[in-house]
Amino acid sequence: MFIYSIVDIVHYNNNFKLQGSNDGWATSVDLHIFNGDIHEGWNYVTFSENRPEYSSYRFFGNAVKQWQVTEFSFYGVETINTDSDSFECVPVIEVSGQKLDGFTLNSVTYSDSMTPVITDISPRFGSVRGGTIVTLTGDNLIGEASVLFDNRSCEITDQSAN
Repeated sequence: MFIYSIVDIVHYNNNFKLQGSNDGWATSVDLHIFNGDIHEGWNYVTFSENRPEYSSYRFFGNAVKQWQVTEFSFYGVETINTDSDSFECVPVIEVSGQKLDGFTLNSVTYSDSMTPVITDISPRFGSVRGGTIVTLTGDNLIGEASVLFDNRSCEITDQSAN
């Protein structure tokens, strides 16, 4: 999460939280409570063990006009708790717990047999100047593709399913 400006850090300490919920916010769980670790600029919360599994996440503050978040991003892997080999869902956009109407969102189907998996990257190292030809090997590498290294677009010279 990127915080543009902090007027008084005391408003954040133990009052600003990352929360998760599975029941539409009837109940919530505090996943991280920010205290002295918050600052202007990018703030990170990493869950490498005991990863939270909730259908909804939010930043929650107890103080009025407490924070000015100008951008936030969630990185991770979406997991679906099912034994089925496919799963369909319709994304929803919410702001302050209210669904935004007027958006037509197509359903998304996750299919085990269509999920791309990278099993090898060769070579493991290249020149910092670029220009190294890299081979990605895996399964289900089909359809329209784009490759980025360090947020830089790469030219795809050849593509196959593996």
